[in-house]
Amino acid sequence: MGIFRGAIVLILTALIFIAFFASNLFLTFSWSLDYNHVEPYLKNLISDTALSSGESAKVLQIYDKTKNFCLIENYVNLSFEGENIKVPCEVMNKGEKTVMDYLVNETAPRVYYQNYNCSFLDCLKTEKASFVIVSENAKNYWASQLNFMLIISLTIFLLLILFTKAKHNAFILSGIMMIFSSLPFRQIEGLFSLFPDFLSFKILPVFFTESLKVFIITLIIGIILIALGIGLNLFKWGEKFDRWINSGLSKNKEWREKKESKEKSTFTKEEIEELVKKEVKEEIGNGEKKKNKKKKK
Repeated sequence: MGIFRGAIVLILTALIFIAFFASNLFLTFSWSLDYNHVEPYLKNLISDTALSSGESAKVLQIYDKTKNFCLIENYVNLSFEGENIKVPCEVMNKGEKTVMDYLVNETAPRVYYQNYNCSFLDCLKTEKASFVIVSENAKNYWASQLNFMLIISLTIFLLLILFTKAKHNAFILSGIMMIFSSLPFRQIEGLFSLFPDFLSFKILPVFFTESLKVFIITLIIGIILIALGIGLNLFKWGEKFDRWINSGLSKNKEWREKKESKEKSTFTKEEIEELVKKEVKEEIGNGEKKKNKKKKK
C-alpha cells in the first residue's frame, strides 16, 4: 500500500507541474495579447503585409488623383486591406508617408477587434492567420484555456491532498512545483534577442510581454503554498486537517453502510403481506393440531 501510494503521489506531482506550467503559459499569452501590447507589432505586421501584397503601391499610385478630391471634400475614401477608410484632407496634404501611417493606424484596431466567423483554431487555417494570432479572438481563446487548466490544477491538488499521508506535504509539493514551473518565464524575453535575424522571432516576443509579471505572481503563490504547508506541520494544523479529512471519509463510509443495511432490511408491501399470511397459516395449523390431540385423549 505504501509503494502504491508513493507512486500515485509521484505521478500527481509530475502532473501538477505540467498543469502549473501550462497555466502560466496560457496566462502569459492572454495578458500579453492585450491591445496595448500588441499594437506596435500589429502595425508592423500590417505594413509588411501591405508592402508584400501591393496594397501600399496601389495607394501611392492613386495618391495624386485622390488628393484632388480635397478641393471639394473634407476627406477622401481609400481602400486598404479590404476596408474603406476615410482619410481627412489635412492628412492627405501632409504627404504620402503620413497617409500610409494613418491607414496603418486605422487598420490596426479593426484587425485586432474583428469579429471572425470561425473558432481560433479554424481561423489559423485561413489566409488571415497572421492577424488572428495577435487578435482579441486569440486573447479570449487563451483565457478560456487558462480557465480549463486551472480546474485541472485544482483537481490534481485535491487528489494530492487525498493520497499524501501527511496532508501538509501536498501544499509543500504544490508550492515547489509552482515555483519550478515559473522559472522559465523569468528570462524568456531575453532568449528572443539571441535570434534577431529570424523573421518568426519578430512577432513571437509579443506573446511573452507579460512573462515577468506572471513569473513574479506565480513565485509568490508558490511561496505562500510552501509557507502554508510548513505552518500546518509546525502548529499541528496538519493533524487536525488529517483528522477532519479522515472523519469526513469515515462518516461517508458509515452513512453508505447504514443506507445499504437499511435497504437490505426494508421489505416491500407484498413481502410483508406474504409474511403475515404465512404466520397466520402457521398459527391456524398449530391450533388444529392441538384440537386433534385433545380429541384423541
